[in-house]
Amino acid sequence: MLPERLFHRPRAQPALDGLPSGFSCNWTDGGGGTAWVQPEGELDIVTAPHLDEALRAAQAAAERVVLDLRGVRFLDSSAVHPIIQASARAVLAEGRLTVIQGPPSVKRVFELTKVDEVVDIVDLPGAMPAVHALSRPA
Repeated sequence: MLPERLFHRPRAQPALDGLPSGFSCNWTDGGGGTAWVQPEGELDIVTAPHLDEALRAAQAAAERVVLDLRGVRFLDSSAVHPIIQASARAVLAEGRLTVIQGPPSVKRVFELTKVDEVVDIVDLPGAMPAVHALSRPA
C-alpha cells in the first residue's frame, strides 16, 4: 500500500468570493492579435470554470492565445477539459493556443491524459519571458 502522504494535498482556504485564496486567473490583450492568460494557484473543479471563462474571453479578443501555467501549483483533470476545448476552438477559428508548461506535477497530468499530444505545449524556464512562446513555429 502506498503512503497516504503521496495523495495528500493541502487545501487552500477559501477567499470571501468562494475561490481559494491565492487563486487568480487573468487575461490581457497584448495587441497584435495576441492575448495572454495567466492563472495562479490551483486549477481544480472549483477554479476550472474561471480558467474557461478567461480562455473564452481571450480567444474572443485575439486569434493567438498564450496560456502560461508556470504560476499553477496544482492542476487536476477538471482543468484539462477547458484547455482541450480552447485548443479545439483555436483550430476551428484558424487561430492558435500555445500553453507554457507548468511545474512537473502539471506536466505529469498532461502526460497521463495525453493532452501533450493534442495541444501545443512549450517548455520555458521560469525566468524566461512568456513572449518567447511566440517564437515557436506553428
